Amino acid sequence: MTTVHRASTPQSADGLTAESSRAIPPILRTPTATAPHLEASFAGEQTVPAPMSMNRLLVPLDGTAEAERTLPYASMLARLLHAHLTLGHVTPTNDPGNLAKALHLAGSDQLTAQQVFEPGALPYLQNLRWRLILPPERVHIHHISAPSVVDGLLELAEADNISLITLGLRSHSDTDHFRLGTVVDSLIRNCTTPVLLIPPNVSADSSLFTLRHILVPVDGSALAEEALAPLLGLLDQSQGSAGEPLAITLLRVAESESKVPECQSYLEALQAVLMQTPICSRVQVRTEVIIGSAPGAIVDRIGRGARREVVSDTCPAGQVDLLIMATHGRRGIERLVLGSVADYVTPRIHIPVLLVHPTYLDL
Repeated sequence: MTTVHRASTPQSADGLTAESSRAIPPILRTPTATAPHLEASFAGEQTVPAPMSMNRLLVPLDGTAEAERTLPYASMLARLLHAHLTLGHVTPTNDPGNLAKALHLAGSDQLTAQQVFEPGALPYLQNLRWRLILPPERVHIHHISAPSVVDGLLELAEADNISLITLGLRSHSDTDHFRLGTVVDSLIRNCTTPVLLIPPNVSADSSLFTLRHILVPVDGSALAEEALAPLLGLLDQSQGSAGEPLAITLLRVAESESKVPECQSYLEALQAVLMQTPICSRVQVRTEVIIGSAPGAIVDRIGRGARREVVSDTCPAGQVDLLIMATHGRRGIERLVLGSVADYVTPRIHIPVLLVHPTYLDL
């Protein structure tokens, strides 16, 4: 049964829309004309993506408390996934220039501070390494120099075969919500490795972080369905580690009441396919339709979970522990004009967000 709920704070954005599917035959993309077509397509040749392994996690650290607040979450996830954890620091070598320093432009203060921090970087990483509740052989440290922080992180991700990068999101004003941050923004646009973001509203007490309920927004497009690969990988690697059975909610936002049957049919067909996989047969897979528009509907849905509101008897809202979604990773003027679901959602919620940058889109 698919739960239907009306979003109380709809917002407009490009977000999870069918137009984003445009390069290769989609993984679970189906015609949206009628439910029978959907069901027939799902029952045919199309299958779910292979689980994405997450065996090596990278935590970029720069000596600040904002960066360190991601470390407990990354280490807990590494334990859950039986993965290796890399603590990395990048010293930027670019000269910010005297004018930029004088005017405090474009992060020049941070760049200068990182260059001053260089002699203490390695001892700093070593000290953090021994504070983690992980076997020492599964924790690695790397300190490198690169033209910029982003260049260095891309180099680390490639050299260590990193499968997930964990980053903390700094606070921004509402007028600046379209900026995830210079480093985060650049990584999403230039790196195909998934990124786990810890928004500023996430509790500083990482002991509250559990993995019992994962929310996955989908819309029938190949772009949105890219989020299924890391979801399946996470489920596969965490089997036997979680204390309670995991629940997955597949969420779709309907623009109007007339679109609800189509959305319900799609979600139920996708649910049926996922439940046929050995990985998902051991978890609860729920479906839910919200009437509104992304990304405000997604923020509203997560907020209702935090308030422990009940959507229906068959699908309690519950506390959502992790949001997994694909992002366009758009560039330049196209990004500014069209906006982004991830840009809006992430700073406004209180849970970690796993962003997937599809590798097949011509961005």
